[in-house]
Amino acid sequence: MQVLQKIKQEISSYLTESVQVGEGNNYSQYKTVNKISLYRNRTYPYGKVDSQGYYKYWFDIIQPKVDNEVKNVDLDRANVFLHSDSSADAVPVFILNAKLKQWMRDEGMGEKINEAEETGAAEGNVVWKRTANGYEKLDLRNLFVIITTAETLNDTPVVERHNMTQSELRKMKGTWQDEAVDKVIKNCGSKMFSAVSNTQIKQATETPYYEVFERNGEVSTKELQEAQGVEGGDDNTFVLAKVICAGIGDSQGGEYILFAEEIDEMPYVEYHRGPYKGTWLREGLVWLLLDVQTRFNKVKNEMAKLSEWAAKIIFRSNDLKTVQNALTDLMNGDILKSADIQQVPVVSQGFVALANELVELIDLANRISNSFEITSGEALPSGTPLGLGKLYDQNANKFYGYLQEKFGLAYAKIIKDWMLPQLVKDIKSKDIVTITGDDKYLNQYYQMAVDSWYVRNLIAIGPHTAEQAQALKEAKLQELLKAKKEARIELEQGVFTGVLKRIQVVITNENFNVSDTQSLIELVKLETDPVRRSALVEVVAQRTIKGVDFASLPKTPPAPPQPMQPVQQTMQPASATAQ
Repeated sequence: MQVLQKIKQEISSYLTESVQVGEGNNYSQYKTVNKISLYRNRTYPYGKVDSQGYYKYWFDIIQPKVDNEVKNVDLDRANVFLHSDSSADAVPVFILNAKLKQWMRDEGMGEKINEAEETGAAEGNVVWKRTANGYEKLDLRNLFVIITTAETLNDTPVVERHNMTQSELRKMKGTWQDEAVDKVIKNCGSKMFSAVSNTQIKQATETPYYEVFERNGEVSTKELQEAQGVEGGDDNTFVLAKVICAGIGDSQGGEYILFAEEIDEMPYVEYHRGPYKGTWLREGLVWLLLDVQTRFNKVKNEMAKLSEWAAKIIFRSNDLKTVQNALTDLMNGDILKSADIQQVPVVSQGFVALANELVELIDLANRISNSFEITSGEALPSGTPLGLGKLYDQNANKFYGYLQEKFGLAYAKIIKDWMLPQLVKDIKSKDIVTITGDDKYLNQYYQMAVDSWYVRNLIAIGPHTAEQAQALKEAKLQELLKAKKEARIELEQGVFTGVLKRIQVVITNENFNVSDTQSLIELVKLETDPVRRSALVEVVAQRTIKGVDFASLPKTPPAPPQPMQPVQQTMQPASATAQ
């Protein structure tokens, strides 16, 4: 079958061949990814013992840089919210924000975001793939980018390698070709598990595993229809398609097409830490620091050898009657008769030069990774002025703000294109939406309900001042908060129509940088109006302290209103058209 031969050839080319990305620069993404994996796991490519039998210690200088970047780029689900410029979208956006927060919490999205940030810092690249139940992060060791010089995954065919169990394969019946699934289960199982392709390192297992390959990219219509089991198509007409097959790897049980279908777009979102330099794989901290880490290990191991020699105690004498080994031939209290016995000084002549080189390597690693003392929390040199320290902090963190923005834009695409359509579909299937458990959104909902109540009863309340109006609203809000622990919103027909086109996914820290926040802090010091000062303090707090709803914190209550005739009105729940 043509498409199977195409996939086998593409995989073989990716695993064994190199491409020239510059004069004399042959590049293999497969080898580069696996080398990065070795360095992340602190493993020497050729073992832990050198040619002289010395153990090679690993002195990791990369992981602290990764941890420092993750700390400074930190982004979590609390930073994500939805916004629309249309006032007509107030209620649907409110509902979607509440449901999105709840969904992200239930699905453990915080852990997934943290894992992606760590991968992005260390490896420099993160690829998410859309699935039936959401999305998943792919292992770059099992992601074969066929055109390794492509700028994005939209410019190249992509082959994914998966290890599946029998139960996982059976679950795909009804989606994949049932007959092909049964044949793969019968003929293609292996009880030798391997995490990656083209490796001799395999683990024996008691249960069989199945190597399945998924290709997303263009194929001719003739190849696609042949894979679907029908005749026709054209060799010169190409379409974007997903093809899933098994048996083309180490298995000898036959080759099978499990699924073949035309698709509208590639199912990936990607994040790259560094710029495009001629290869799809961008540089992460591990790749950037490969040479520095290699030389650092070499210098430290040389210093360890020198220290071992320097620790030896050796004596010399011309007298042949002198003992041969002072450790074994002498006991405490023995008197040694010798005319010229002397201790031989063992001095490591190159130790100081190696120590100086270590300092230079650490400084180089800090510059490459933007991991200066101010960003890692270390104390600045004594005598550094406070203002100068703040300036260092602002400039060092601008780069982290840039990385956070890049990561936020990629993750915003996942939410907008993959999560929200499914969320809207689930909400539209209900007549009433219930919001519970999140005080922030309950407060916002009841604030909307109070505003609606106030407008409806404005005539009955009669003349009053702005202070009295605020006091009435506050009293009604407290009454609702004490009485109800959940909000039930009745949905009207068409309330979500067109919302997805207008809605924006905003990652909080994407829209400001550290210098803006520092300017606000300075402005707070100068502001004399207590109301505006309090508002500025709240803005700064929201930007710099995550996970706290400052709008819900206790505030000084407004002045009590003047006595007036109470209004007896029942509270009506806000509908989906409340503004």
